[in-house]
Amino acid sequence: MRRQEYLRPLFDERPDRVGRDRLEILTALIGGPSFDPVYRPDIIVIPRGHAIYRWECVVASCERTRSGGSDLCAKHQRQWAHDSERGVGRAAFVAAAQGLDRHVGAEAAIC
Repeated sequence: MRRQEYLRPLFDERPDRVGRDRLEILTALIGGPSFDPVYRPDIIVIPRGHAIYRWECVVASCERTRSGGSDLCAKHQRQWAHDSERGVGRAAFVAAAQGLDRHVGAEAAIC
C-alpha cells in the first residue's frame, strides 16, 4: 500500500487540512535544532565569516564581497594577479594587502 492510499482517509475527511498540515510541518522543521538560524527571519542576512556561506574577501578588514569563485574581491584579485607575476606568494600577498571600504555597484552576470 502506498503512502497516499494509506493516508487518504485522513484527507477525505478533512480536505482543508492539507495546506495547514504542510505549513505546520514546515514551521516545525524551521524551528528544529538542525535548521540554520540565519534562515529563520523574514529578511535573511548572511553574516560575515559564516562557516558555509562565506561571502567576504579574505584580506583583513576588507569590506568587499569576493567574486568569481575566488576568495578575494575583484580589486584584490587584480592586485594578486599582478603581484603573483612578480613572484609574490599568496600568503604574503594576503598578509600585506590593505583592506578596502565597501563598494556598491552593479555587474552583468549570466544566470
